[in-house]
Amino acid sequence: MENPRLKIAWVVGGSSGLGLTIASELLGKGYRVTLFARDLDRLERARQWLLASDSTVSAEEVRVEVCDAANLDSITRSFTRHFAECGRLDLLVNAVGQSCRSSVAEPNFNLYREMMEVNYFAVVHSTLLALPWLIEQQGSLVNIATLAAKTPWPWIAPYGAAKAAVANFTDNVRLETSDKVHVLLVCPGPIRRDDSGHRYAAQTAGMSESANRPGAGAPVSTICPHWLAKRIVKAIERRQIWLVFPWKVRVLLAVQAISSRLGQWLSKRLTRRALHSQSSNLS
Repeated sequence: MENPRLKIAWVVGGSSGLGLTIASELLGKGYRVTLFARDLDRLERARQWLLASDSTVSAEEVRVEVCDAANLDSITRSFTRHFAECGRLDLLVNAVGQSCRSSVAEPNFNLYREMMEVNYFAVVHSTLLALPWLIEQQGSLVNIATLAAKTPWPWIAPYGAAKAAVANFTDNVRLETSDKVHVLLVCPGPIRRDDSGHRYAAQTAGMSESANRPGAGAPVSTICPHWLAKRIVKAIERRQIWLVFPWKVRVLLAVQAISSRLGQWLSKRLTRRALHSQSSNLS
């Protein structure tokens, strides 16, 4: 049987949040893990946290690489150099991403471009660069999107549009490589954070109070990142192709697939209160 500790996992956006939590779960499953992110200090803190969390993991089994995944030159240099050192790649997790708050009534063109660079092009760059190596090992690709990629919600249009592009891109990668590599798309609801409720205060002037809430006030519970990371790693082991949480959203997606008109009606009912609250604030 192959020694699982020989398997290599790269986590883009692994210096904090869900990416770091996934990295911790992968170490527990015997992977060697490399974290990729832009900030060296945060990467080093993440590395030390991982080593302190599991005494069975040695220092050489957790590595860090500084790069900007949204910058093609930066990530090309980093990936090429690191692959030459590793010699193989079994799993790529794209957990990089950044949300925002914005009203479609405001022409925030630069914000839309920024969201596409950070959330979409970063994933495209890392995926296409790593794909030949993943195919060589018949490995796995995991792209983290969001519920907003499947079910639009007020005040996050730039973020939702970028993540919808990630979802479509991921489905196309699976379509063209399904016999060569395992591709998993993850669409979670808002993930529990310490700064939830005030993280976007500077962006929400004139919006409903709900815009400051996790998921911009979407009627779903926040998700524990540790629970979600365990589910993602289990899905990798089972070679599942799609994860959506919470479960009740799957009902809406199923309705939309059967009847776009009924799906739109349900979506409007869910958003009516938020839109009414926004109109009251602006009047």
